[in-house]
Amino acid sequence: MDDLNKARIVLDSLKQLREEVGLAEEDRMLRLTPALRRLLVEDDLIWAWKRLVFDRKQPEIVADKIAAVTPSNDDIVHLGGGIWNGGAVQSLVMRRGRGPLINVQLAQPQKLNEFLDSAAIVADGMRIKRVDVVKYAANKLGGVHFDPKRDPKKERAYMVLDALAVTTLAGMKAINYHLFSISQQVVSSPDIQELFGRLQKMG
Repeated sequence: MDDLNKARIVLDSLKQLREEVGLAEEDRMLRLTPALRRLLVEDDLIWAWKRLVFDRKQPEIVADKIAAVTPSNDDIVHLGGGIWNGGAVQSLVMRRGRGPLINVQLAQPQKLNEFLDSAAIVADGMRIKRVDVVKYAANKLGGVHFDPKRDPKKERAYMVLDALAVTTLAGMKAINYHLFSISQQVVSSPDIQELFGRLQKMG
């Protein structure tokens, strides 16, 4: 595939994210997973950035983050962010009373790789990365490159992710809460908006 066609695919994927985030319809959230996978897991977003933006190595995303988690902590944390049908989608900390209180740092600028590698979920002292949420949603729920084999070493994380499809957060399915939050944080980034404009100029 030549660079121009690949750039068009990145543009189309970003357009889809912008449109779906703007519609804020829960039953459409899983439609985002192929675009999210292309942009964030298969690195199409950083590929486009490196070819069209030359003064910064990576785009910056503003999102909540967690400084540290101890294995003894059994709090549950879901890191979100955005506006859903006029209401704020905020990070949630469910205090369960053991270990130090998890400190959520609000609206922290992060390089794209830091954003993807940072926690979307904390459960039983275990961190689940944003990129792993996208992979799980695309592979198991979105029908993209699904591999039924599961790594036994990651079974605890899979159990937490399995629960996202049947539990509710902020009035929506938990998996949609995370897909929406990640999508809105990406498309609302000034750096990504700049990249979107440059891709549009390429035609």
